[in-house]
Amino acid sequence: MVHGQKSISVTAPAGTVAKAVRLRARTAQKTAIAVREFSVTAPDDNPAVVTGPAAAPGSSADAVLDGDPDTAFRAAAAPTDSTVPLTVELGSARPLDRVTVLTDPTVQATATVAVRGTDGAWTTIGTLRPGYNELPAGGRPADAIRLVWAAGGQAPVVNQVVPWYADTPAARLSLSDASVDVVTGQAVPVRTDAILESGRPEGTSGELKVEVPTVAKGLTVTQAAAVAVPRGSRVGVPLQVVAAAGTPSGTYQVPVTFTAGTLTVRQTLTVHVVPPTGGQDLAPAATATSSGDETSAFPAGNVNDRDPRSRWSSPAEDDAWVQLQLPQAVRLGSAVLRWQDAHASAYRLESSADGVTWTTVASVDDGTGGVETVRFDAPNTRFLRIQGVSRATKYGYSLWGVELYAVTS
Repeated sequence: MVHGQKSISVTAPAGTVAKAVRLRARTAQKTAIAVREFSVTAPDDNPAVVTGPAAAPGSSADAVLDGDPDTAFRAAAAPTDSTVPLTVELGSARPLDRVTVLTDPTVQATATVAVRGTDGAWTTIGTLRPGYNELPAGGRPADAIRLVWAAGGQAPVVNQVVPWYADTPAARLSLSDASVDVVTGQAVPVRTDAILESGRPEGTSGELKVEVPTVAKGLTVTQAAAVAVPRGSRVGVPLQVVAAAGTPSGTYQVPVTFTAGTLTVRQTLTVHVVPPTGGQDLAPAATATSSGDETSAFPAGNVNDRDPRSRWSSPAEDDAWVQLQLPQAVRLGSAVLRWQDAHASAYRLESSADGVTWTTVASVDDGTGGVETVRFDAPNTRFLRIQGVSRATKYGYSLWGVELYAVTS
């Protein structure tokens, strides 16, 4: 945890394997947080570096790699025989399929485009002319691209230099939400998107498939089968998830695949099928206890007293908990947690019939605070415990209130 710093650099422990990196505020403050740039590099990543002729005021050579064709590097002067090339150091040698260069079509400036091989020798791959240029690089390993300007033209304006690598997969697949809750009998589908990205200059097209496990009777996922992804872009394909009445409650792993020629990429959609809930809030009739209270001013009983101004607060311990004991056992289906700023970043909901033997009915690994609704299916529940795993702040856990609702079918 860091604070009071304008620039933050963090090194993960050696051997860390991650799919996502998150920057998270852990305490409240009066003003918003503005992040100008957020970048992540792997141990073997070397960022690309651009050098070139002197830039006009307000311009930078880095603009050619920023992914925005509306920005540009503008040279301060027309090229001469002594003008230094515009050179993009790619960071590491990879097989280069082709190079796209976008320049201002109204500016009369030409250049020779060359790539540097692993032996340090430069190989010319073509001539750059005003406007759009795409030059084949032959698939040879290269670690740099160079634009050598011809003398006598106008001051060059280069919008983008795009290297296309031969070892980049033709497509990548991800899910906008890899885990969804679906209520049985609910007519409105739950949506997540299959995000397909093309990594090759020619684009790609193929077939998207979703395979619902046979044990999940009544669970359906509909999607477009044929998908075309334009070059260098991404396409979101809606996946509509519905669980018919009577679909067994549980967590199902649903494979999602995209096949284009000989390439197949895969992701897994986790679907939590839960029963519908409703009726009155059962929490006010329950008895609340906890592993400990921060002070007598914030007792466990505040979580179900229906007073929006009172709250329970625990000591600053990750494994603190608060629980509700119902007058009689019921089939619980959801809990609504109203967190104060000191919320849990990870926690479990555990149920018990006797207060001795506990079963985890839901796990939340990405708690965001505020009002969180957690759905599950917990038959024969008399005790419901909110078991902390990790705190989002340096303080304990604090809840304004908890609501509990039974399954309606």
